[in-house]
Amino acid sequence: MGSKCFSGELLLTNPTGSRLYHSYAEGLPIVDYHCHLEAREIYENREFKDLGEMWLAHDHYKWRAMRTFGISEEYITGKKSYHEKYLKFAWIMPYLVGNPLLLSTTEDPADSLEYHMKMKENTAVKTRILTAFRPDRAFYCEWKTFPDYMKILSKAAGQEISDFSSLMGALEKRLALFAEFGTTISDNGIAHIAWEDYTAAQVEDIFRKAAAGERLSREAINRYKSAFLIEMAKLYKKYNFVMQLHIGTYLDANHRKVREIGQSTGFDCVDDSTAVKSVGQILDRLTELDHLPKTILYPLNPAQMEPFAVLAAGFCDGTVRGKVQLGAPWWFNDQLGELVERGEYFSDEKYLKDIIEGICYRNVKEYFGW
Repeated sequence: MGSKCFSGELLLTNPTGSRLYHSYAEGLPIVDYHCHLEAREIYENREFKDLGEMWLAHDHYKWRAMRTFGISEEYITGKKSYHEKYLKFAWIMPYLVGNPLLLSTTEDPADSLEYHMKMKENTAVKTRILTAFRPDRAFYCEWKTFPDYMKILSKAAGQEISDFSSLMGALEKRLALFAEFGTTISDNGIAHIAWEDYTAAQVEDIFRKAAAGERLSREAINRYKSAFLIEMAKLYKKYNFVMQLHIGTYLDANHRKVREIGQSTGFDCVDDSTAVKSVGQILDRLTELDHLPKTILYPLNPAQMEPFAVLAAGFCDGTVRGKVQLGAPWWFNDQLGELVERGEYFSDEKYLKDIIEGICYRNVKEYFGW
């Protein structure tokens, strides 16, 4: 038997998996709702100088892999040519089997969506390209950039942001713009949160201090973030957005390298400090208020996958299929064919067809309303 590498059998490791893919999945449309490419590059149909630039110009997951193999920074983010950088990456590529290297970006509420709008108006662009609403810079009140970001968001929304209430008003205006464009997804990164009850007065006081650049206590930060997620979830429910929560990211672990190169350059890691109970308390509060939107939980720590899966099931209310559900992080892969081969799932063609078509296309289409 010939090599499967780059053939029609790539990643198909057994006869059942091959048959299921070619029979039911191969002809379905491709829906990629969690790998947001650069809108400007798509619209302008950017032509990269070579494969090295295309693969390595922005992908910090590849940068991380190269550093792991001891490659000097000059071949990663430094001044070496992309040809030289590519040769270094090609050298480690055979050792990366089983390690996905993906780039995923989303749009900030203050983004103009200029190129998304242009693509929407361009009839020559046949692929439907959407984006996700990611308000992280308004969520992390402890960041030094928070005061300046309030000015940026204020300008984008066309209104003054003087308190927490007006912040939420500005975010709603921007969310409405994303909704007009056709977006139905939010992307929320939760590096750490511990639920804290709060009052409106407490949150306003915390916002005032954060906007002034004052140092906040851990309790105050948690209060603000708890309130922020509740209020944003209300807006997501109002505008029929799916709330995606990325749980347990250890941001900027290597401070020295972050100072030298910048944020989002390959130094974020997995953390376990966010308790299942804290996320459960957020979902519970939203359920009590009748404002729980469709929600996908993405725990980055593999050890938390099962606890969060059980938590999600506890908030499904029968109104929609999988209202709260677990989203597999990008390093997990479905292996249905192998389950059938090992006798761990029954070989009934009707159900297998339904599962494959659901996983590959129909579930996403129905859940996001596309």
